[in-house]
Amino acid sequence: MGKFAHRFVHQYRGLLGFGFDRETDEKTLKVYLQMFSDDTFLESFVPRLSDQEMEDLIGQIFRLLKNHLKDDEYHSLFLKDDEDLEIRSDPEGDEEKNGQSGEDQLRWLCSKKGLDWDSLTEKEKEEFILEITRC
Repeated sequence: MGKFAHRFVHQYRGLLGFGFDRETDEKTLKVYLQMFSDDTFLESFVPRLSDQEMEDLIGQIFRLLKNHLKDDEYHSLFLKDDEDLEIRSDPEGDEEKNGQSGEDQLRWLCSKKGLDWDSLTEKEKEEFILEITRC
């Protein structure tokens, strides 16, 4: 079984809707977020988003994570990372399928921000990774 679980959407049998009460709102949000993260849905939905919509959505997610989680919670609850933050190049062996290793993707992201990944110090690389994952 993978690190991420989506049990609530399959188990909840109550009312779905917003505005009735806080408890129903929270349960509805949990169901919608789990439905939203379905692989099949995302394959169809994400390509339809504009660049601005993607930036807005990820910005909102990062702001909520930053505002509501402590650093250790972010790593353990959200990233499911029990170890120190490290760059993992292609943990599932899909590098050929994805076209780029993790480090190549970081190089590309750096270039988009006017930085050169290979000239950054280890501390600067860590800070860059934290910046792009925490906003």
